[in-house]
Amino acid sequence: MGWWLEQTFYKQKHGDDVVTRYTLDSTREDLLVFGSSRASHHYNTLMLDSLLGMSVYNCGRDEMGITYTSGVLPYAFERKAPRCIIVEVLPTELSGVGKSTEIQRISTRLIPFAHRHPGLWPTVAAAGRMEVYKAAISKIYPYNSLIGSIIQNTYTNLAHQTIRGFEPLHGAIDSATFKPTHWMNMRTLTGIDSALKARYTFILDYARSRGTQAIVVISPFYYSLDIAGNESHKMLPILAAQHGALFLDWSQDPRFLMHPGLFYDDVHLNETGARRYTQILADTLKKLGLTRASK
Repeated sequence: MGWWLEQTFYKQKHGDDVVTRYTLDSTREDLLVFGSSRASHHYNTLMLDSLLGMSVYNCGRDEMGITYTSGVLPYAFERKAPRCIIVEVLPTELSGVGKSTEIQRISTRLIPFAHRHPGLWPTVAAAGRMEVYKAAISKIYPYNSLIGSIIQNTYTNLAHQTIRGFEPLHGAIDSATFKPTHWMNMRTLTGIDSALKARYTFILDYARSRGTQAIVVISPFYYSLDIAGNESHKMLPILAAQHGALFLDWSQDPRFLMHPGLFYDDVHLNETGARRYTQILADTLKKLGLTRASK
């Protein structure tokens, strides 16, 4: 049963696992995008390719933050070091509040790949050494929560489709009924998690060691965020500068704030918003000289 699940897992035609598989095994693009759902939904790969003259792949995956990125990044560089990488982060990226559940989720998503990519085991172990032991004992364990999606993504055309990793969202906020969520108040999330800080700086240092320009980005939100006292938000650009990365923050950009037609929800741009944001990003990267012609 475990052997069949593994073989079928690697035959999936679409879905998030296909994006991870491509990131680990196939990337050769000039520009790679990393991050969680705001990465996968905000960066239009075909537009960036056309506007910058660089090949682009979006390695972003829902609910996968810098812990995931730090694990898969070395594999994405194995075949070719990209000219630059974009690392999409949240203002709270370095805060450990609520991150234990996220790390457990990341571990679950990476276990199926770790047997073929042993360098992922330390990231899996961040959720607890028992995850490694259980995966070693049971061939079925890595897939026990994925059986439904494996069958769906292998044998049907259901579920979401991506365009070089980019997954556009369709629909817009109804401003008459939409209400703020917990994202509104980030002031209380004080403190820096040392493990997350180490993973963040690892990403930046690894890119720099390979001659790749790292660009840390916070893309737009629908509501204006209360981040005045958020230590993570203050530390992100400081560490970026110290480790040779650029930092761009559009979280409070008035071109997006309170524009419901550009958002799927208060955290994610819809397809229209992603196109507008991608144009702004591309224009900014051109001014920084990050195009194929300037290489």
